[in-house]
Amino acid sequence: MGEREPRRRDRQLDGASKTRIRLPLFWESEVAAFKVGLWINVAGVHAASRSGPGALVAGRETSPVSHRILQAGRTAQIDAMPPPRIVTTSWDDGDPLDLKVAELLRERGLSGTFYLPLIGYDGRQTISPCQSRRMVEEGFEVGGHGMSHNVLTPLRSKEIAREVGNCKKRLEDILGEPVRMFSYPLGRSNSEVVQHLKEAGYLGARNNRMLAHKLDFTPFEMPTTLQAFPLRKNDYLVNAARDANVGRIWEYLVRVKQARSWVELGKSVFDLVLRQGGVWHLYGHSWQMEEMGLWDDLKVILDYVSSREGIRYATNAEVLNFLPQNSSAVSEAVQSPSG
Repeated sequence: MGEREPRRRDRQLDGASKTRIRLPLFWESEVAAFKVGLWINVAGVHAASRSGPGALVAGRETSPVSHRILQAGRTAQIDAMPPPRIVTTSWDDGDPLDLKVAELLRERGLSGTFYLPLIGYDGRQTISPCQSRRMVEEGFEVGGHGMSHNVLTPLRSKEIAREVGNCKKRLEDILGEPVRMFSYPLGRSNSEVVQHLKEAGYLGARNNRMLAHKLDFTPFEMPTTLQAFPLRKNDYLVNAARDANVGRIWEYLVRVKQARSWVELGKSVFDLVLRQGGVWHLYGHSWQMEEMGLWDDLKVILDYVSSREGIRYATNAEVLNFLPQNSSAVSEAVQSPSG
């Protein structure tokens, strides 16, 4: 008898496509968690994985087992992708000085969401319908901030529905496009407020919790990284302790205590996002920029985070696409111009 042909690592299948499947597996241990790496090089894998079991690939029908292998390869490929690095900004109250903020963002290729109440905060003037439409035309997002900037949690159910629902409808009539995001006045919300937002058709909402930089929140509990304002260090601790968030309390201990200014703190957390991935979210009020003389500080931090390779500059609604629990339906709604 002749010598047995050596076993090949690659198994070649008959057919014009010369499909090859290579399955080297390896295991790595990281703090009691195991990861499996799976590489699959299959000509025609895209068609098979889209079509499902029993699909034809190069004239051959795939079995359910083969399909599961292909799907495993796709899952491993997704898991191996580097985590997203995102920069987003948001601005509350709809003050006419929002136009100056928009100009600073536009000059640096940055994105942002402007949350507008129909009646200005504390009787302040708000940007005009024409100005808000122009902001949308320039690529910025406009979100709701209530009809009259009232804190929603003490209101009765009908009042909450009116504040969030009428605000959304009025803004959509002005803008001619869907309004998908909401910012809670003074950052306050509860389950009843969230339910009314969902019923009104919003996709998500932002609060004013700070020191967050991970994509581990739900769409209606979007936190921020920092406020464009020189807060006292204890203010960050109170903010983090409000919901007993251990992670943000730790951020306070290791970053806020060492930072000499809000700009330095912003740079420190941005550098962390660059290394580990996540989302860097700056929020503020343009009227505070003017009253406190913070425009130069704002320019410094915007310059620092702009024009970075590998960073995705997004609106608040676009950030929802990167949440692990986010459904494809929400992703399509964010991307659709008609909502």
